[in-house]
Amino acid sequence: LILLWESLVSSTRIASVAVLASLLASGVAHAQVTLSGWASCDDAFQASISTSPTTAGTPWFNSVATWQTPVFGSTVITEPGTYFLQVRTQDFGRPEMFLALFTLAGPDATFANGTQELRTNIIDWVVSTEGFGVNTTAPNLLGPNGTGPWGTFANMPGADYIWAPQYANGIAFFTASFTVVPAPGALLPLAGGLFAFSRRRAR
Repeated sequence: LILLWESLVSSTRIASVAVLASLLASGVAHAQVTLSGWASCDDAFQASISTSPTTAGTPWFNSVATWQTPVFGSTVITEPGTYFLQVRTQDFGRPEMFLALFTLAGPDATFANGTQELRTNIIDWVVSTEGFGVNTTAPNLLGPNGTGPWGTFANMPGADYIWAPQYANGIAFFTASFTVVPAPGALLPLAGGLFAFSRRRAR
């Protein structure tokens, strides 16, 4: 009888953990992360966020003038998951370049490089001339911010001018990724309720 009771208690606790995991997977637990960025492109760009590496996501900011005027954008993400930062760039006459600095605000998100800062470089990005996530390769390094015909952009320190290895028709699709996890505060009431339920069942 004692063994049966202990087995029931253990099963109840395991079930409680399983319910918690299921709720997290279903998105019940939320996050609060702000993605911001400065970008410039010779000549135009549109940035979007997607949950798929190959499907264009929701646009959140784009160029509004020429490459001489960098653009700032910001958006809030409230659901945990893996996201793909996608930037479609367009050159209308060589030379071509893409320069950007993105940041994540909030303790619940990191880029694939393990930090909350993402600069244009040849390590943290992939690029394609066919579409997002299609036959991707590392970008070409055109030089650090401050070199070449474009000069220096003070709001993007440490970023590099990059482009696709092939010019193709002047269109390049850049992709990087980041992960958002559930906010710890969002889990406490849920976890506490399940723990209390487990204790009541164990008595």
